[in-house]
Amino acid sequence: MLSIMGYEHFHLPETDSTNLQAHAIIALNGDQEKFLISTDFQSSGKGLEENEWVSQPGLNLLFSMALQPKWIAASKQFLITQAVSLGVIEVVKEYVESDSLRIKWPNDIYIGDRKLAGMLISNTISGSDLLWSVIGIGLNVNQVSFPARLPNPVSLALETGNTFNTNTLLEKLVYKIDQLLIKCRFVSTIESLQQLYLDRLYRYQQWAPYDYQDETIEARIDGVNEFGQLRLEMRNGKEICCNYKEIIFL
Repeated sequence: MLSIMGYEHFHLPETDSTNLQAHAIIALNGDQEKFLISTDFQSSGKGLEENEWVSQPGLNLLFSMALQPKWIAASKQFLITQAVSLGVIEVVKEYVESDSLRIKWPNDIYIGDRKLAGMLISNTISGSDLLWSVIGIGLNVNQVSFPARLPNPVSLALETGNTFNTNTLLEKLVYKIDQLLIKCRFVSTIESLQQLYLDRLYRYQQWAPYDYQDETIEARIDGVNEFGQLRLEMRNGKEICCNYKEIIFL
């Protein structure tokens, strides 16, 4: 059995969902501290709120990291989203223009206005404790054609004209994400991560149109609160806080 950064690594040629498989392993054997599942193809890949994740077999990175981040309180679980998003950007900026990389709230990775990566993070909580975090990531790597129904996809290959070794990328991503998650033990690191997340936030402090409560509004993103809700300021000065799917970027 291979291991990456202490994560026992299970690779499946095909599966329904790496996140579902991770939860199944946790249910069978909760003694493991951390492990990793990757696959060449997901038949039922999902994003946030049951959004589908479409990927041609063998061309992209599809994986889930599972760990027990006991040093992060359940009330601070959005730190995981921030650390993972920034970890992906830290790796990807080796290959593309850094200034073009943005995090579309809460955790899509964009190059300009095009989507490069998506995540599905699910946390298991007991009281105030964070027992498990399963971090599913889909990163478009070598795929150069996408279904027409996808509005704005991009891949590293499309952006650069190069072909990439997915195993090398996987190792770099796991290393960087694990490193940032461990650093969440320290207050100074947490404050730094939160600021870096804002600095990379797509449309941060920019006036833009949104669909909110079935109406088109103009607002600007003012930040993210401690619960991970998006804070927006409307033209009339009113502030709104939104959960995912309560606001649509237009």
